[in-house]
Amino acid sequence: MEGEHMYLSFGSEVIYEDASFKIEDKDKVGVVGVNGAGKTTLFKILLKQEHLDSGKVMFQNKKIGYLPQEIDFKEKGTIGARLSLRSKTYQRIRARTKSNLHKTFFGR
Repeated sequence: MEGEHMYLSFGSEVIYEDASFKIEDKDKVGVVGVNGAGKTTLFKILLKQEHLDSGKVMFQNKKIGYLPQEIDFKEKGTIGARLSLRSKTYQRIRARTKSNLHKTFFGR
């Protein structure tokens, strides 16, 4: 996955100015930064929910998991029903995390 010469602004507020990144297939990446740095916006760009003013993001045959930081409670249904939509993904992530922690601490 790669982003090149990304530029994005909201009005006069510049979010990305000639930003670039490259993530190799085996890389594990965490996205950290202060509030307003553009972390959520980056995921929205990857999910094609936002668009850059210029530049490009390229990836082929990649899966991106994303759980929004806010839930729209205007939609009908219970919280339990909304969470159950994501439960399979959550269970896979939880199992993988437990397995990785076990391997890290116990070597098995």
